[in-house]
Amino acid sequence: MDRYVFFGRKEDADPIQQYIQELLQFTPEQLIQSYNSIVETGFVGSRQQARRVIALHNAMKQVMGYSPITIVDNAVIVLGDKIE
Repeated sequence: MDRYVFFGRKEDADPIQQYIQELLQFTPEQLIQSYNSIVETGFVGSRQQARRVIALHNAMKQVMGYSPITIVDNAVIVLGDKIE
């Protein structure tokens, strides 16, 4: 289980929304593939990566009804296990 502490800034909102719009075009299988890729790589400390994971979390919830990504107190992003 990989974690990333993310302190949101005003300038994060637009990139996250753009990522969400992009990811909402994905099929559930593509979202899972994207998620599994992130789980394999883990967090590398990139703010851009954290923004994309937040967007992926939101897109998965909208498209699939659930997300294996947990966001605790709007600050800690936690990846779950790889989806088989």
